[in-house]
This record gives sequence, C-alpha cells and structure tokens, in this order.
Amino acid sequence: MKRLLLFALGMVTSLGAFAQQTSANGTVLEKVKTCFNSGKYDSIYSMCSDRIKSLITAEKMVQSMTGLYAQMGAIQTFEDQTPATDVPPARIKSRSAKGVLLDDRTEEKPTVGNYKTTFTNGVLILMISVNADHKLEALRFAPYTDPSAAKAVSNFVMNTPSCNIFGTLTMPEKGGKVPVVLIIAGSGPTDRDGNSHLGVHADTYRMISDSLRKEGIACLRYDKRGVGESKNSSQNESEMKFDDYVEDAVSLIRKLKSDGRFSKVIVTGHSEGSLIGMIAAGREPVAGYVSLAGAGERANKVLKAQFAQGEPAMVSRAGVMLDSLVAGHTVTNTDPAFESLFRRDVQPYLISWFQYDPQTEIAKLKIPVSIVQGTMDIQVPYAEAELLKKEKKDARIIPVKGMNHVLKRVDDLATREENIATYSDNKLPVCTEVIRELVRIAK
Repeated sequence: MKRLLLFALGMVTSLGAFAQQTSANGTVLEKVKTCFNSGKYDSIYSMCSDRIKSLITAEKMVQSMTGLYAQMGAIQTFEDQTPATDVPPARIKSRSAKGVLLDDRTEEKPTVGNYKTTFTNGVLILMISVNADHKLEALRFAPYTDPSAAKAVSNFVMNTPSCNIFGTLTMPEKGGKVPVVLIIAGSGPTDRDGNSHLGVHADTYRMISDSLRKEGIACLRYDKRGVGESKNSSQNESEMKFDDYVEDAVSLIRKLKSDGRFSKVIVTGHSEGSLIGMIAAGREPVAGYVSLAGAGERANKVLKAQFAQGEPAMVSRAGVMLDSLVAGHTVTNTDPAFESLFRRDVQPYLISWFQYDPQTEIAKLKIPVSIVQGTMDIQVPYAEAELLKKEKKDARIIPVKGMNHVLKRVDDLATREENIATYSDNKLPVCTEVIRELVRIAK
C-alpha cells in the first residue's frame, strides 16, 4: 500500500470566515462523506468548481482518494473546529503535486470550513471551501492536533553523572494518581518522537503518547543519551556501552515510581528498546512490560539475517566481523562498506549489546508481559516474537496483521519500497492494536 496521500484540491492560506458558515457546507460535507464511503470519487470530482477541475484531473483525484480510504477507512463523523475570525478571501498562488495553494485573487469570498474528521482508523482535519454555487474550491485532509494536548505536555529532565536525559512527559486531564508508560526508543539516532535523521519521520512514539493521554494514562518518552537533546554526554562514543542505556532506563523507572502523581509504571520498548526495556524491568520492578517489534534472538543474529538479503560476498564479510565482535574482539580492518555500522568507536557498544539474549532476559520477568508484533515487519520477522513467547509462556502475544516495523499498517501485498515509505509518513496512525494492548496492561 502506498503512503497516505493527503488529497488537496486547494489549500486555503487561512481558515477564518466560519462565523458566516451557511448550511451549504453541511450539505456538501454529507455529500462528500457519502461519496467517499461508497467509493464514488468521481462524484466528488463533479462537485468541484471549473477552476479546480482545470488544475487537477479526475484520475489524480480518484487515485488519491483511493489511497486515503485504504489507510484511514470510512468517514464516521465531522466536528466543526473553525476559528470565528474573518480573513481576506483566497486565490490561486501556485500548484504542486499535492494540490493547489490559493492566494487573494478570488473575486468572491467562499464559505470556508475546518472540520475534525473521524475515520474508522484515525482522525484528520478536513479543510473545505465552498463557493456561492455550492461548488468545492478547496478540499484537503491534514493531520489533526488535539488543542488540549499542548497543555498536557511538559519537558522532563533527569541528571546522571555523565549525561542529562531529556524527554517529554504527557499527562491526562483526569485528576488523582494515574498509570504512566515509559517508552524506550529503538536503535540508532531514534528520538523521543520515534524519528531520526536517517529518514524516519513516522512520529510513532508521539502518537502513542497522545493516544494514551486520551485514555487517562500518562507517558514519558525520552531521547537516549547521545540522541536529540541528550547529546550532552561527557562520554566519548568509544566509551558508550549498551548497559548505559539500560541503567538510564532503570533510573527513569525509579524516578517515575517516586513521583506521587503515578499509581504504577509500565515499560514498553520498541525494536532495540525492547531488549533495553526487558532488562531494566527485570532490575527495577514495574507493573508490566510490553515488547513492540522486539527481537527474539541476540542482536548479532538479527543483523546477520538482515545482511543475508544482500550480495553473498558482502554477507560473508559482514559475518566475519560480527563473529569477531561476538567473541569480544574488535575489528581492526573494517570493510569500508560497513563503516557506518562497524566503525572503530562503536565496536565496544556492539560487543556489549551482543552479550544479551532476549529469550533469557524475558524469561526472568515475573510481571505481566505482552509481545506485540506485526506481520509486515521487514526488520524483525514475526518468528522473533514467537521465540520470546516460547521462553515466557505466560506472556500474551498479539499478532497485528499488516503492521510494519514503525507500527503503521501497510497492505499485505505492499512492496518493500511501499513498506519503507511509511517510515516517513507522520500522518498515518499507529495501529490501534498497539494502543489497545498498552491501555489494557496499564489499567
């Protein structure tokens, strides 16, 4: 399935003028909903003004709407979110692959609307503009941000001898003590939101946090040392060990447990963070643990399996280096093709990481454990979850059909390229099964 296409017939530069909203918008909205849910995208096109039709083809609109429906499902409800502020009318400013930008050349001010639109699989904002003839001058779906969310978010910092760990704490509106979920990020430069400069802009952890807040659950997500705001470490890269991440997680758990606002602490780790989280939860007791797309084998075996998809000669060279690091020996003659992964300064970290076996660590836990794994994960196969379940027989295993490594849903027939495209799609929602299981174990 291709990444979410936020379809735009026109993007209005401002969303005012809703104080003068007429019944025209309501009528058009219902028509859009009916046609969208029934797949009659050509009928929506027929509702567009002549000017819009001159700027976008019916084929392009059908393609975009089809992709939107495939990922978001049917439209359920509309809720008016429009500011009551008059603004100058809009006119065509430029056109792009995603739609039309408007500026102030329109001769007649349209009726403009801004609606929170609830779909089967998530929520978006619909920005719509209707002219005097009840024709669409603009129709665009965009990410929805809950206005109350900003009030619930606060900065968080934890001091350690070698590094200050910075994060974001999200609190629900309800009073009294509440559960709190600690999210531990995946490997590499993945930050507290679930993004990295390596092309990942999925906002996965931020979305989880927002969803938990709505369920009355607090959430702490943080930048690991050396990442994002936590780059202030006095350690050199060559001094960094996997255990440093584990000890940071342990310290964060203790800090949350000592905070009077929280009734209990739940730990969830994603990808590499799964192993960090299960070790930390074993060292500092918590109320529950959730593994998200976590490996069931040692990291060196997972890496070797990923390399196996490449050229045979490259696979062989990578295997030699991995075997040396597993044995505790650094590699002096690093293959240039693998410099980013096996560079000299990061090898001590890899050696310390490879010593831990997730199956051994999860078996130590004496708390409720859930293992959530997607069937379309091209980095951590579903079989890895089954390995964890084998060693922790009382754990719940939740297979999520179509979920990939960044916890977004893709089509079962999606190509590798289409799967990876969702890694940079911060509009596609996190799979509801992930949120549901976190809520269940937290409450």
